[in-house]
This record gives sequence, C-alpha cells and structure tokens, in this order.
Amino acid sequence: FTQMDDPDMGYVVGRPQILKLRTSAPKATPEYRWFAVVASGVNNNKDDGSGKFSTSGAPALFLLALDKTAGSAWTATGSTPNYYKIVFPVDSVLTADLAPGMANFSAALGTVGEVAQIYAGDLHGNLWKLDFDLYGASDWIIGKLSPFIKGTAAYPLYIAKDKESPPNRQPITMAPSLIRGDAKSSTYIAFGTGKYLESSDKKNEKTQSFYAVFDNEDTKFDDGDKLSIINGRDRLMEGKVDAKKTNTITVPYFQWGRPSKANLSSTSERAGWYFDFPNTGERQVSNAKSVGDFLVFGSLIPGAS
Repeated sequence: FTQMDDPDMGYVVGRPQILKLRTSAPKATPEYRWFAVVASGVNNNKDDGSGKFSTSGAPALFLLALDKTAGSAWTATGSTPNYYKIVFPVDSVLTADLAPGMANFSAALGTVGEVAQIYAGDLHGNLWKLDFDLYGASDWIIGKLSPFIKGTAAYPLYIAKDKESPPNRQPITMAPSLIRGDAKSSTYIAFGTGKYLESSDKKNEKTQSFYAVFDNEDTKFDDGDKLSIINGRDRLMEGKVDAKKTNTITVPYFQWGRPSKANLSSTSERAGWYFDFPNTGERQVSNAKSVGDFLVFGSLIPGAS
C-alpha cells in the first residue's frame, strides 16, 4: 500500500499494528474484521516524483483490511471497502513552519479484544482520541469518532506546548502510554515530546516535556478554550526535576479531575501533570513501558556529530 493507492500516505516512520475492529453498528449483530493499522507518517505533502501527494498535509490513520483478495485493487468506496482512512485536522498556518505528520498510536481494547479507543499524537503536538465503541465502519470519520466536537469540527484532547511566550508546539513522535484509571472508563494518557527525523532536529534546543493527562470521558471544553478540551499547562500540575542533587522528579499532590480556569487557583484538582526535560536538546522519541506503578523510558540528547 503506497501513495499510489492513496496520496495521503507519507513516509511511514512509526510502528504498524494488527488489530481487530467491530465493523457493525453498536446495536447490530457484532461483526469483526482484522486490519493492519498504520499512521500516515511524514512528508505526505511532498512530491517524491510520482505526482501523488497530499494537498493539505493532514495526518491520517489507515486501516488496511487483511482479508483483501490478493491482486485486487485497494478501494475505500463501494459496498465492502478494503481500506478505511481517518483524516485528522491540520493547521495550514502551522504547516508552513512545522512539518505535519503522525508517527505512532496506541489502542485500548474491549471485552473481546476489539479496538475500543485509539489515542494518537501528531507532529504539531496534538493528542487525539478516537472512540470506536459508538460507531460502525460506515461512520469511521474524524467528525464522529472524535468525542470532542464543536459544531462539526473535531478537537484534540490536549495540545503540547512549551512555556515560552509565545509557546512553541512540541511534536509527539512516540505512541502514548495508556493506563486505566480508577473511575469507570477513565484513562491516564502519558507521552513525551520531541522529534528526531530531520537534519535540523539535531540542533533543535527547544524545551521538550513529558506529560500525563486525564481522560474521564468528559466532553465539556475548559472555559474559554478554542483549541483543545484541556486548555494548556495551566490545567496541569508542574513537576520539578532535581538534576543536580538526587536526580528525582517531584510532582506536588493534586486530585485528578477537570478544573476550569475559574477555580484553578482555589483547588488542588488538576487534569494531569508534566515536567520539562532538564538537559538542552533532550527529547523523547521512543515509547514508554508501564511497569507496575512506574513508566520507564529513555530520552535522547543528540551529540555534536
């Protein structure tokens, strides 16, 4: 499957996954199908000489049916499509300066091993959620799968930005780590930021961070927010890294929740936590592993060469 089959496919740099999805509507007799699911990668808006490329640069998630008849053409139309494509919104203003794209994603599974939700980050720092529990294959579009909708537009759960003024978008390369919460259907999504794909990334010294945000399935946007459901770092608890003495990361006590701007100063409730990587050029481009009560991961600091 190449850009000749669909021009929104770019250079795949992430990890494809083989996943089972329910294709029937929620109240119909369950029908399932297996797919190779892969993010569209990077530079899908660049012509590699084939003349097939995305006109928008929008990231996409491809679902390629494994039961496709050998030798038959790939098609996303007709009574039985053999691939589906979920296209995410992209800011064309940002794309002029920041490469768009999507590398990795993580799937939460249901009771019979089927995909219930997918969380994915993109190179513009957007953390997206797709909820497959509510829809069959005929409705696999971002305007329905995203739980966070204003009008007809889909919005991310969170946008990673640094503390500069104005803030810089922090690219998400890794697959988010998913940890089930105590409350019914709640999920903690942990991810680090950073990119190491272009030659210019070697000398990029902008601050990158690690985040853990709370998805309690509340679809109400924070007061005054116009970009994402959790409106920035002010809704999170800041952690501090003591890199000189004990090499520990300390996050003050808080209660998980969804604070609004109006009551943020008078409550310990936060929608998550974060800390900035302490070293110049430090970033996270590989996945994390959940081990008991710990998240274990490596960070990258490019050398001079």
